[in-house]
Formats: sequence, structure tokens, C-alpha cells
Amino acid sequence: MADFDVVDGRLVCNRDPRFDDPNFKIACEELLKQPGPALALDMSKVKMISSPEIGLVIGLWKKAKAQGKTLSVTVSKTVYTVLRIIQLENVIPIEVAGS
Repeated sequence: MADFDVVDGRLVCNRDPRFDDPNFKIACEELLKQPGPALALDMSKVKMISSPEIGLVIGLWKKAKAQGKTLSVTVSKTVYTVLRIIQLENVIPIEVAGS
């Protein structure tokens, strides 16, 4: 299992992404190349996220939107707490894993 897997329009993060990690950025670009109108970012295994990584998620959503695609995000409860503080769920569809 790789740190980041892209399969069938879904990017699964098997560990916490880091802003300076080229593998995460490559996986995001690979996700954007996937066919179909709906893309998904599965961050349910991510335990912590900080501002730079949130910026990457927002950038990914903007790029998907510019291509006429949607991006939904699944996160852990911990990450959802952070994203809710900045009200990101009002912009990007966010689902809490296991709920």
C-alpha cells in the first residue's frame, strides 16, 4: 500500500499528507486526470491537518471545479473539527468517516 493511492477517481491518503511532500502533490495531479465528473479525496485515515495542507485541499477543489468536476472529501472526526472551525464544509462537500 502506497502513502497515497489513486483509483477510480478517488485519492486515498494512507497517512497524514505534508505540504512539502511531492508524492501528495503528484497524487493530487493524478486524481485530477481521472475520468468522470466526480472526484473524491479520502482523508479518513488522516489524524492531523494544518493550514498548508488545508490550502492544498482547497487548491485541489478549485482545480477540479475549473475542470467542471466536483470534489467530495471524507475525513476523520479530528480533521473535521479543524475544518469546521474554518467553515470549509460550507464550500466543499465534507463527510465524516463512519457517520
